[in-house]
Amino acid sequence: MLSLDFNAFAHRDAIASIQILAYWQNEAKKHMQLKWSKQYYLALKKFGKGVYRNYPDLWLNDWGREYYGNNWGRLKQNNLFNYEQSILAK
Repeated sequence: MLSLDFNAFAHRDAIASIQILAYWQNEAKKHMQLKWSKQYYLALKKFGKGVYRNYPDLWLNDWGREYYGNNWGRLKQNNLFNYEQSILAK
């Protein structure tokens, strides 16, 4: 097994990955779908330690640490990515 700091992917020791998806057909259902999905997310969060980067999550407060774990510090030194939640160089 590769070490957790081998590259940006910090979740090599995870035994599972869960992605919560919510869909709605009309705006009337939007609030209900987002509410249950966030409640489910928060209930499961205590069992995990991080977020898989390919499941973008706008609810994250500290997305860099959640996505990249301890690799975050060295990754933010370079602006290797350029998107809404990109790692910006200082």
